[in-house]
Amino acid sequence: MKHAIGGIFCSLVLIFSPADAQDVSSARQTAQTWLNAYQSQDFDAMRALLTDQSVFIDPTSLGRENFGDPINWQGADAILAGVGAWGVTDAEYEIERTYGSPGRVIFDGSINVTYGAPDNLVSYNFPIVTIVTVADGHVLEHRDYTDFDGARSLDAEPAPLTGNNIINAYMAAYSAADFDAMEPFMAEDVVFSDPTATGLGEAGLLHHGRAETMAAVRDFAAEYNPIALNFEWDTVFESNDRYVFMGSVNALYPVEEDGMVYRWSAPQATVIRLRDGLVVEQFDFADYEGAVQGIVPTE
Repeated sequence: MKHAIGGIFCSLVLIFSPADAQDVSSARQTAQTWLNAYQSQDFDAMRALLTDQSVFIDPTSLGRENFGDPINWQGADAILAGVGAWGVTDAEYEIERTYGSPGRVIFDGSINVTYGAPDNLVSYNFPIVTIVTVADGHVLEHRDYTDFDGARSLDAEPAPLTGNNIINAYMAAYSAADFDAMEPFMAEDVVFSDPTATGLGEAGLLHHGRAETMAAVRDFAAEYNPIALNFEWDTVFESNDRYVFMGSVNALYPVEEDGMVYRWSAPQATVIRLRDGLVVEQFDFADYEGAVQGIVPTE
């Protein structure tokens, strides 16, 4: 059985078993219940979905000056205390895409947050990707990637995005399926992961090291000969050396019929972390269940 695996590893067949579909539906229900409770700051409802092993983390908050304590809490008590300390009076997601795989749901969009004293409330909009991992009706992990630097007053214009030539070159090569061009930008100990990849167990797709990652992408390229991955990013932001891309993948593959190509399209978020000017982590989150695929005319 072939599986669509990650933005790089889109195969030509996507197959979901009834059990997969049931798991995805159950995960979405639990994740949405959690998100509703989180938005309304209903701490009793939130606690009912947490365990002592639950984790709430935002890697884009780590190491930031003037931010306060980083968002990295484990256990229901720590999570509720951390969220409660923000003094949020209202939070509302503006979700552009929702997708997932068994046990994991991705919410892609932005969040409007109001907080402060009753006589001095302030409201901001933050672009955000939220990944909720669930099991047995509980939230195992709430993971955010937040554009803190791009936060804006709800009455203000968005701040300009920060450019980075390394990231731009790396993502251009990724979009063009030019994997050889990606290699020089990878750290020797790079981790490439897609937890939403189907058919590969709970961890999904996971490669450790530049050599292992490049061997995998070259095997993929030799088997499927991708024309391009053609990413279209609606939102891009940087925080704490994480570069977050929110949009879609529109991968093209050759077919024998003249004037036609095979296209595999799905919502996708990609998070890249740099260290010393090299890519040390890449996380892809793609909507395999919602993928649209088929043979189409070349444009």
